[in-house]
Amino acid sequence: MYFIGLDVHKKTIRYCVKDGAGRVQQEGKIGSTRRELDGWIRTMPQPRTIAMEATIFTGWIYDHQPFTCDGETIVVNRHGALISCTVPLRMELNIEIRVIITDKHASAKVVYVDPQRAFICGIALDKPENIWGLSFPPDDWHEGRHDP
Repeated sequence: MYFIGLDVHKKTIRYCVKDGAGRVQQEGKIGSTRRELDGWIRTMPQPRTIAMEATIFTGWIYDHQPFTCDGETIVVNRHGALISCTVPLRMELNIEIRVIITDKHASAKVVYVDPQRAFICGIALDKPENIWGLSFPPDDWHEGRHDP
């Protein structure tokens, strides 16, 4: 596994690539354009995890380049979840969420970011469904209803 840190500025992106032992394998600078970022990423070793600080200059990267991060669910339902991520997400960000234990995935949107803990986010699934693999009450069950 390789770990890549990005320091994104208006006109340039500085990067550092470390191996699993923490040894620096490569450092450098590229231009802050989609073309340069795409070309550079194709040359990076795999498997890799890429991290960057969320600033006013990083929004276009979130929108353009698919990134993967680990996370945990805190609360789930058919409509979405409260999650904890390893990177801060931003409001209205479209994401693809994958549940490892069910190998199911779904498109979602970030609808809430905790103001004190940017790593805690609420997501809304684009299509309500049970990707979590949990048992839910049946569709005809209503709280407070008792049939004889």
